[in-house]
Amino acid sequence: MFRILLAAPLAWLTGLAAYVAALWLFWGQTMGGGDALAVMVWSFIALLVAVLLVYWPAFILLRRLNNGYQPPALFALVAAALGIVPAGMIHFYWGGGIAGLLSPGAKLFYCMFAAAGVVLGLAYSLRREPSAE
Repeated sequence: MFRILLAAPLAWLTGLAAYVAALWLFWGQTMGGGDALAVMVWSFIALLVAVLLVYWPAFILLRRLNNGYQPPALFALVAAALGIVPAGMIHFYWGGGIAGLLSPGAKLFYCMFAAAGVVLGLAYSLRREPSAE
């Protein structure tokens, strides 16, 4: 748990960079001051909640099902896919409906949390001693 909490700020910064990059690549836009602050605050909160309630339990389950921490890419892939949870948390918190999960704004958050998930998955699985179980 300690390792994943240490990796969370790096994962968040990586996700933030992915959000900004996707915004520029797909829509040719940049983030303004008010939007940037809102994205930073709400994404950080959503990531922390998701780390505790989604990512960490999923990593423990995956480790048990996989009988260890290998291959690291599996943890990264699962964590990237789980990025839909914090993205959905933000979307629904702000009153979005089911149809809005395919909106351009939601896609930006998917990019963000997929990138953050890769970092979290790798941080959880790399440099581990073989399981003694």
